[in-house]
Amino acid sequence: MRLHRSAENRGAMRALLLPVPLLLLALAAPAEEKKAAISPLPAGQTRVFEAVVIGVEGTAQARTKPDQPWKQLVMNDKLSPGVVVRTGRESHVALRVGPNATILIERQSRVAIPEIVQDGDKLKTRVSMAFGQTDVRVDRIGLTNDFEVATPTATLAVRGTVFRISWDAVSGARMVGVQGNKLRAIEISYLDGIKAYLSRADRTNEDYKLPAIASYYETYILPLLGANSEEELDDPEQQPTDALTDPKNRTRLEAAQKMRASEDRSQSPGSPTDNPNDPTGGTANQGG
Repeated sequence: MRLHRSAENRGAMRALLLPVPLLLLALAAPAEEKKAAISPLPAGQTRVFEAVVIGVEGTAQARTKPDQPWKQLVMNDKLSPGVVVRTGRESHVALRVGPNATILIERQSRVAIPEIVQDGDKLKTRVSMAFGQTDVRVDRIGLTNDFEVATPTATLAVRGTVFRISWDAVSGARMVGVQGNKLRAIEISYLDGIKAYLSRADRTNEDYKLPAIASYYETYILPLLGANSEEELDDPEQQPTDALTDPKNRTRLEAAQKMRASEDRSQSPGSPTDNPNDPTGGTANQGG
């Protein structure tokens, strides 16, 4: 027998639970660490940093080469670039990655960190997520942030903010920022060529890649259907059939579908700009 929460309860729980890991992540670094600045290196010089375990719960393992055994992580473990981390059920691990980033790898995730390096006045960090969910905070410490998170279908370029990214084979990539996210601080490049930017608490997913469309879908279409998340909408047992069959609602849904189809056409090859919401047509990061 399956128990169903009311729409009000689902919405309340979602509002309470979603921000917690992001808020904890925002408070993870000591105040003095947030204020610390790092001097640029002379031209041509580089410095390699490590990731340090600052919190772990449950099964969280790491290895740097495919032929190595997995090792359970403990507090203060130091991880070299190239490390791959995996977490089990009801598990998570928090890492301080170099001098400017903190990541919280949630349960049942696999994440690699192939590069953590300072090159002159730039901090270059690469994170690759095979699947799962990760919360990320990138701090500004006086150098240029070159921080990227890659998934199988999308890559985020981050200049300095807090956000959540998840990926699975069914839903693809999903990203959400927080209220403190600077204007256009996250640039997302999808494999099909679509480019989008996240500001403040914007979000995107594989079906609704542009923040404006994703916001319209979540704030208008989902409440119309009585669902509080895409997972609930995809679950036949959670779908309220009266909302789907009501003629007035059907007309609204068709209008939303036409809106999405129009957006897809604007992103077809030959479009003058990668992002129709970007009046400049630019492709470079525009983080504030």
